[in-house]
Amino acid sequence: MRKEPPAERHSAGAFRTSALQYAVGRGVNALLSLSLFLWLARALPAEQYASYVVLVAVLEILLVAANLGMDWVTAIQVPKLHQAGAARALTRFIARCLAAQTLALVLVAAAVALGANQAARMLGIADAADLLRWYAAVLCAEGLSRAVRDQVLASLLLQWASQVAQTVRNLLVMTVLLAIHWAPLELQLQWVLQAELAASLASLAIGVWLMCRHLRAERSHSAADPDIAPPSLRELRRMALNAWVASLTQLVWGGQVVVLLVSRMLGAEAAGLVGFARNLAEQVRKLMPLEFLFNLVRTFLVSRHASEQDREVLLGRIALFIKINMLAVVPLILCGVRFGEEICDLLSAGRYGQAHWVLAGWLVWVLLWSHHRLADALAHLMGRSAIIGRVGLCLLVMPLVYASMLAMGGVPALFVALVAGEAVYVFWVVRGAVTGLVRYPWRVLALPKMMLAASVSLGTSSALQSAWPRLPLSLGVLVLAGSFALAILVLRPWSASELQWVRGRAT
Repeated sequence: MRKEPPAERHSAGAFRTSALQYAVGRGVNALLSLSLFLWLARALPAEQYASYVVLVAVLEILLVAANLGMDWVTAIQVPKLHQAGAARALTRFIARCLAAQTLALVLVAAAVALGANQAARMLGIADAADLLRWYAAVLCAEGLSRAVRDQVLASLLLQWASQVAQTVRNLLVMTVLLAIHWAPLELQLQWVLQAELAASLASLAIGVWLMCRHLRAERSHSAADPDIAPPSLRELRRMALNAWVASLTQLVWGGQVVVLLVSRMLGAEAAGLVGFARNLAEQVRKLMPLEFLFNLVRTFLVSRHASEQDREVLLGRIALFIKINMLAVVPLILCGVRFGEEICDLLSAGRYGQAHWVLAGWLVWVLLWSHHRLADALAHLMGRSAIIGRVGLCLLVMPLVYASMLAMGGVPALFVALVAGEAVYVFWVVRGAVTGLVRYPWRVLALPKMMLAASVSLGTSSALQSAWPRLPLSLGVLVLAGSFALAILVLRPWSASELQWVRGRAT
């Protein structure tokens, strides 16, 4: 393995190579994930699919609860140690982080397995105790696998390794589903969970092997670590605690809770509807530019800010990333508003066509969630990570708001509250991170121009459908996206310097 000088490990060329590897691997995994999502939505009986979406929500909640805030600790510290060439300190730091998360995952999984009967009754899922015990095992395997893939390998710019491990996981689950289909047998939820467990274990093994191989090579090419001041344990604990508190509070008022709340208050049928729309929006989220490349974008921001220490440049880059993301996502939200019923009906084979307004709500929330993640990055890099925990604690009242809105106005009112809560979080975290340090460049976002382009696109699409009531779905989507792109080209919500910077990163 060729050894690069420390200064070259996070160079522009290294990021371009990593971005290409990441884009190819993530694209393949996005297609596999979408295929799995559609297959399960069509193949599982409606009641079992409703149970599945609730179990997935529970898994995501517990994974966040068990990471102890270490995702942000590794995201900030691993690139710094790697860039400095501190191979031995880097290895020790990664080992300690993974050990802490392994212990937390085992304890949480044990609690789930022991309390499976009570948890099944609380969730309102009949005969789900055995399924919860299987998902406790999946929690351990998938949680540690994600820690290795998304925290360590991604922060080391080993995007190809991270994506290989993820691809193996998706391919193994797909292989099991194909075998059941060809048998032929009726798909059962327990088989899906067993396939996910085996696939997560395989992904974990590959990720650990690739990580250890890279770290061994780093140590073999380094006689001694450079003389750098390691981060203090107090500083790391504070960063982890702030991130963990923020994550835990977000679990209480985040998107996963919506599925559980709907399941509890409206029953399995409504939960299946909301869960289908959420899973579809999750596939869209994974393909958004900012989410698609988030681990790479975060590592880029950390490494550049560590070397430059320029707050205004950092803010300008964050605002530009947000604007690029909106240019790609706003047309998708518009498609969800205009053609959501046809899209849901087509993708679910007629089972969940009435989920279109739920889909539109999830897509708006997904857009804000990307900005949520960049707001967290800004707070950590500005040294004000405490703000994310404080704002999260202030929003603990949101589940009561959700329940009240659901009781008074149904699912649409619930999503109004969900989107409003997310917008409040982003605004107050950004405000707290920059106050007294630098002025946030709100004008860079060009929000009025974005809203005008969206209005022009919706108006054009509506006028065409009024004149042509039987407009094909594909043509309608093409007209809507094309009119938005044309409006953006006319309005030009970017400056010459921003365009030059983007072109410079692409060449």
